[in-house]
This record gives sequence, C-alpha cells and structure tokens, in this order.
Amino acid sequence: MLAFLLLFGVPSTEPDTVLARTRQVAARYADTAAARADGFGPLRIGRMVDLTPFQGQHWLHSWRVFSGSPDLESPSFVMYAPTEGGWRPVGLAYSRRMNRDTPMPDDLGGMPAPWHLHQPCAVVPGEGVALADGEADCRARGGAPRPPEIAMVHAWTVPNPEGPFAHDNVALPYSIAGLTLPRATDLATPARARKTRALALALGESFGAILPYARLVEAVSTMPGLADSLAARRAAIQALVPRLRAAEKAGDRATRASLADRAIQEWEALRRLYAAGAPSAAIRTQLERQHDRALGGTPGRHMH
Repeated sequence: MLAFLLLFGVPSTEPDTVLARTRQVAARYADTAAARADGFGPLRIGRMVDLTPFQGQHWLHSWRVFSGSPDLESPSFVMYAPTEGGWRPVGLAYSRRMNRDTPMPDDLGGMPAPWHLHQPCAVVPGEGVALADGEADCRARGGAPRPPEIAMVHAWTVPNPEGPFAHDNVALPYSIAGLTLPRATDLATPARARKTRALALALGESFGAILPYARLVEAVSTMPGLADSLAARRAAIQALVPRLRAAEKAGDRATRASLADRAIQEWEALRRLYAAGAPSAAIRTQLERQHDRALGGTPGRHMH
C-alpha cells in the first residue's frame, strides 16, 4: 500500500476526484505542440501508424512508457481523437513496468481500474514487430518476447458508456462523426452491443480509424484491386455520415436506423475484403479475432 501511495498519491474515495485530476492533465495537451514539448509523440509500431476506432491515437512519452508513470500528473500516454484540422485529447494512459514477480495493478488513484498487459514481440511470422497482450500471447503468435513487459490502464476524459477506466471507448467514433453518443443501455445485450459497435467501426473507417490488423492487411496485401475496393466502401460510409446527422437532428428514427444498417453493411463488406486480402492464414486468424473482440466477443483481446 505504501508503494502505491508513493506512486499515485493519497487514494480518493470518489472516481470524480481522479477524473478531475486527469482532465486537468489532459487539458495541458490540448495543443499537440505542448505534448511534443513535454516528450510525447505519436505511437508507431514498425511502419504502422496508430489510429484505432475505440482508442484514437496514442501519443507516448519517450521514457515513461517503459519506466512507468510516477503519478497521476505524469501519464505515459495521451490519447487523441482527430478533429477538423487537428487533434483533441480524449484520455490518458498510465503504465507500470512489470517483471515475473510484480503483482498486476488493479486500481488508479485508489479507485478500482482494469489494467492490462503489453509485451513488445519480435519476429512474429508475417508481421515482424508487434505489441502482444503479454508474454504468453507473444509466444502463442510465434514471436519472441522483448523486455520490458508493461501494465497499462486508460483514464478517459470524455464520456464513455462503459466507464471512465474501460479499455475501449466505443463512443469515440460517434463523437468524431457528430452523432449522438451511445449509452450504457445500447451495450446492455449482446445484440444491441454488436450493432452499436459495428456502426462505430463503420464510422471509424470514414475518418481513417482502422483496427490494427486491418491496417496491416491494407499495407502488405498483394491482392489485386484491394485498395480500390476499400476506398469505394469507405467513400460509401463517408456519404452516409451527414445523412445520419440530418436524420438525428430531424428526430427521424426510422431513417436513422435504415442508414445505420447500410453503414454496417458497408463495414461488413470491408471486413470481408480485409479477410480476403490477408497475406497469410496467421494474419487472417488474428484479424478475425480482433474483429470479434471489437464487436464484443472474446473479452481481453486488445487492439493496440
């Protein structure tokens, strides 16, 4: 307990106290120039740029990411969402360096919070360098774990229907697209959650937020015409976004539902294209696992 107090300060009895502090910190980085000046920069894994639908873009601190966050004032990551002509902070992430004897953290600022593991993973077949969900996941993917393993937790400074410390924020694509944000009730049943998440994934494609394995397929696939087909499907989703906004503004639920179904259909077509373009069975398997998790299945599979 003493070690925790030294790391994160006196525990709070209210999550709002922790969130108020993280919002204050995030506000310092409303201008990305301030983030760069403080040692942050956009995350890249190999040649892949980070921008995912449920987490935005991670900007990592050059040394805290591996040494650990010393306190709530010093995050290891700032998460950004794209805006017209720029970026806005939507959350922070804190890290702690792990070894085989280190217990997994389970709180932030004294509040229960779900931490998760990340492990740099080299020579993954068909991928090269990857970021695995811990050492076991790295070895299961045929890679070689490279130290250090880190634990990480998110603190969202914008609304999140699954809570401020959830791993993902399914509301981000809705917010970026200018649509009504999903509520906890929209994720209350598997069917509703799948539809809410599927539309979020479609919206992400409209502004370049793509699941990592889908981005990998797009980058390395040799499938003829894949880029053209992807562009056509994305353009179709982009054309639906202003119509979705108009339907919401008019209170036309039937039209809004019909347009959402069309956007999801376009995303399902994109999903099939990614699978068809996967250069290996191993990458196709990881792609489908990532899609499954993004839609609410196989909890625990991470997306960055």
